Amino acid sequence: MKVLVFVEYYLPGYKSGGPIRTISSIVETAGSDFQFRIVTKDRDSGEDESYPSVFPDSWNQVGLAKVFYLSPKRQTLRGVYDVLREDSFGVLYLNSFFNPGFTLRPFLANIFFFRKPTILCPRGEFSPGALGIKSPKKKLYIWLFRFLGFHKKIIWQATTAEEAALIQDVFGTGIQIKIAQNISLPSLSSGDFLPKSSPLKVVFLSRVSEKKNLMGALQSFASVQTGVRFDVYGPTSRAEDIAYLKECQRVASALPKNIDVRFCSEIHHDDVATTLSRYDLFFLPTLGENFGHAILEALAAGLPILIGNTTPWRNLEEAGVGWDIDPYDHAAFADAIESVAKLSPEDHLYMRKKALAYATGYVENSEAVEQTKALFQFALNSSEQK
Repeated sequence: MKVLVFVEYYLPGYKSGGPIRTISSIVETAGSDFQFRIVTKDRDSGEDESYPSVFPDSWNQVGLAKVFYLSPKRQTLRGVYDVLREDSFGVLYLNSFFNPGFTLRPFLANIFFFRKPTILCPRGEFSPGALGIKSPKKKLYIWLFRFLGFHKKIIWQATTAEEAALIQDVFGTGIQIKIAQNISLPSLSSGDFLPKSSPLKVVFLSRVSEKKNLMGALQSFASVQTGVRFDVYGPTSRAEDIAYLKECQRVASALPKNIDVRFCSEIHHDDVATTLSRYDLFFLPTLGENFGHAILEALAAGLPILIGNTTPWRNLEEAGVGWDIDPYDHAAFADAIESVAKLSPEDHLYMRKKALAYATGYVENSEAVEQTKALFQFALNSSEQK
């Protein structure tokens, strides 16, 4: 049972965040049930050189999967076709809707030459916030995809019922949607927490991009009266992200003196848990996530979280682990930050313990692994029935 996965970035890369962690977790948890073949770029996001530890344009054993690292010259429709032709597969698994190189090319090659079942996980790309970025181009692409009937040649993976509804809003009825939660294997804290800091230490850890809404976070600090140190970690590998970062730095420089903003270097995923453990609050006013690996990692580190209400992580205040707020409501974010600053050390420690317990409960009770296995089996069965 061979699953051929196309994803733009994979291990040993780390700069593109969630998709790498999702696919590596799928391989780790389902690799004994399915044979995974992964096709990806031969370098990390924003890098000019190939990974020194891999052999480009050939299959490499990485954990339980074999990975084909495409060099730039092979990232063509012909190059993708050649990979599909040389390695027989049962299911094609795509991990973006709008990616031309690692979704559209393998999709077209498959439907015209191989006709194997295709699973596509849009990974939050159909949330209103995400669709609002470069909206005209996205609307034209969606219209063309629907006009050609391609949307009915896919098994759509939604990670929540809410995302399933968003997919149906875009493509209408008559499509196949299966729900399989994202698999995440965070490092759970030992529970030995540092005392609350003064001034309050707040962390943003995600890609610096319009979708992650760092600008909204900075604007929220404009009305915060308490002293705060706000550290920003995240890659800016695309030209548009670099321009966005510069605008964020301009806004940060104009904030009141009680707000100390530091733009830190990006960190490897292996260092995420240790880094998060040093802070008092995780802040990510994202415009849309189909999961949010960094959010779960923050909870697993025992951090209260302050996020946009555009993710599956909802009703956080009721659970006593944080707040989920309209990503454009800067006043509400400021109020939440003030609330954390006013917590006594004992109350803050209690909140941290609840956050860790919340993450532990999620990991222990998640059905994501079985749902993912069932998704692949459904696709394989649909192929056999044709």
